[in-house]
Amino acid sequence: MSAAVTAAHMGLKVIVVEKDSQFGGTTAWSGGVVWVPCNPVSQRAGVVDAISDARTYLLHERATLNLAAVDAYLNAAPEAIDFFERETEVKFTASLHGDRHPEHPGGLVSGRSLSPQPYDGNELGDWFDKLKPPPEETMLFGMQIGYGHEFVDFLNATRSPAAAFRVAKYFMRYALARLRHGRNTRLFNGNALIARLAKTAQKLGVEIRLRTPALELLQENGRVCGARVLDDGRPIEIRSCKGVVIATGGYPHDIHRVLKTHAHVKSGSRHFSRAPTTNTGDGIRMSEAAGAAFSGDLTSPTGLTPVSFVRKANGELSFQPHLFDRTKPGYIAVTPDGHRYCDESASYHDFVLSMIEHCDSPTGVRSFIICDHRAIRKHGMGAARQAPLPIGAHLRSGYLKSAKTLEGLAMQLGMEGNVLKATIERYNKNAVSGKDPDFHRGESAFTRTMGDPFHSPNPCVGPLEVAPFYAVEIFPGDIGTFAGLATDGNGRVLNESGIPVEGLYAAGNDMLSVMGGAYPAGGITIGPAMAFGYLVAKFAKAEHVRTDVASRSSPAD
Repeated sequence: MSAAVTAAHMGLKVIVVEKDSQFGGTTAWSGGVVWVPCNPVSQRAGVVDAISDARTYLLHERATLNLAAVDAYLNAAPEAIDFFERETEVKFTASLHGDRHPEHPGGLVSGRSLSPQPYDGNELGDWFDKLKPPPEETMLFGMQIGYGHEFVDFLNATRSPAAAFRVAKYFMRYALARLRHGRNTRLFNGNALIARLAKTAQKLGVEIRLRTPALELLQENGRVCGARVLDDGRPIEIRSCKGVVIATGGYPHDIHRVLKTHAHVKSGSRHFSRAPTTNTGDGIRMSEAAGAAFSGDLTSPTGLTPVSFVRKANGELSFQPHLFDRTKPGYIAVTPDGHRYCDESASYHDFVLSMIEHCDSPTGVRSFIICDHRAIRKHGMGAARQAPLPIGAHLRSGYLKSAKTLEGLAMQLGMEGNVLKATIERYNKNAVSGKDPDFHRGESAFTRTMGDPFHSPNPCVGPLEVAPFYAVEIFPGDIGTFAGLATDGNGRVLNESGIPVEGLYAAGNDMLSVMGGAYPAGGITIGPAMAFGYLVAKFAKAEHVRTDVASRSSPAD
C-alpha cells in the first residue's frame, strides 16, 4: 500500500494484486505501530532524538546487521512519515510504546514509535467491505479498542466515572455501527492505518484486484517485467515498465519453510502464527524462481508472541495472544515442572525466546501463566476477560484450569504440588514489597509501562494470594516472519551474488528484516514496510524513465 500510494502520487499507474478476498493483510490485524527514530510527529512534540543514537541502539540489539539497509531506513523513514502525513490521509500520534530496552545504549523511553490516528470507515464508501476486519480474538464484543485514550479509558472504567461514561459512549456508537454496517466503523490501530492508505489509493486511482493470486514473475532479457496472475480463475499477464514490488506478508503459513527456519518447530513444538493464513510465502517463492536470494541468517527468523488455544462454539481452534495479562501484578509464568523462568513483563518477543530456552518438554515448548482470583477478575487472562464478564465457559471447556489450592492446581497441570507451591511462596515473599530479585521484573522503564499504573510500589509485581488460583497453557506463536529476500538500501532484491535482480523490489515481511531478527521496539515491521515502500517507488520512478506507462493487462496465451 505504501509503495502503491507513493508511486501513484508521482503519477505512475499502479495495480495492487491481492489474493485474499479483502485487503489489509497482517497490518490490518496488528496494532499498527510504526517505529521511526527522529520522526516529525515526535519532534513537533519536543522529543530529542538522533539518527546516530538509533543506529547505536540497533547495533547493540544485534551486532550483525545489513548496515546499508539500516542506514537507508534510518535516513529515509522520517522523510517517509513526513510524506505520508503531508500528502495522504495517513496521520499519526505519539504511541504509548517505547523502545523495548531503553536502558541500552542509544535507547529511548518514548518518542520513536507512533500509532495511526483513528479513522471513520464510512470514508471508504464501498471499499469499506473490502477492508479486512480485525480478528475477533483482539476485540471486545466485536469492538476494537485503540492503543491510545480509548485503551486507558477501558482500563479505568471501574475506577473513574468519567472513563466509564466514555466507555458507555464507545459501546453506544459501536451498537449503532453494527446496526448499519454489521461491524464497527470506528477504526483503530492497523485497521485505521490500512483504511487511511486505502482512502488515499482510492483518490489516486490505484486499482486493487482482490481474489487475484500471483502465479509467477515475468522476465525479459534478465529483467522482471510483470507477473502472471489468476483473474477470476483465468491466467493473465500484467506487465510493468517500472518494476514489481513483492509484499505478500512473508511465509508464516508456509510450513515447509517454517520447518527449515524455526528450530523449535523442527523439534516438534506447537506453533501458531497470528498472520492471515493467506501469507504462505508466495512472493518469496516467485522471487527465488526469478533468481532472488532468500536469507535466514538472523537471531530469530520470526517476531515471536505467546499464544493460548481456545475452542470456539463451532469447534474451530483459535489462538489468543497474551500481550498484557502476564505483565500485570498477580501473574507469573512457570515451566511445565513449576519453576519461574523469566521476567513476565518483558516484551512478547523476549518472553517467548525465554520460553523456547527454558520450557522444552517431551511434548514440545510450552508454559503456563498462573494468577489468583483477584488478578483474573481485574485484568483477565487470555480469552477469559476481566469482571464483570463471566469466565465460567472457559472453566467448563478446560481452557482455564482452576483450583482452591496451589497443590490442586499443580495436579491438574501435571506438576509436583510442592514445587509450584514453593515457587509461588518464594515469589510472594518478595512481591509483597514490590521486589523480584530473581528476574528484576518491573525495574526497566519499558516493563513498568506494561504493568498496572494504579498498583504500587511496583506496577508489575504483586503476590498471588486470593483463591481460587487459575492457569492457562501457552505456546510459542508469531506475528510474522523476519527471514526473507535479501535487498540493498533501495529495496532492490538481490541474487546469491549480491547483484540486484533488475526490476524486482521487496518491502514488508517478504524483505529480510532490517533489524537482523531482533525486536528492539514496537513497530519495527510496519515502520520499515512503509519506509521501503516509499523508497522503492521513488527509486523505480527515478531509475527507469523510458516511459510513463507503468502497466497494462492482457490475457495470457
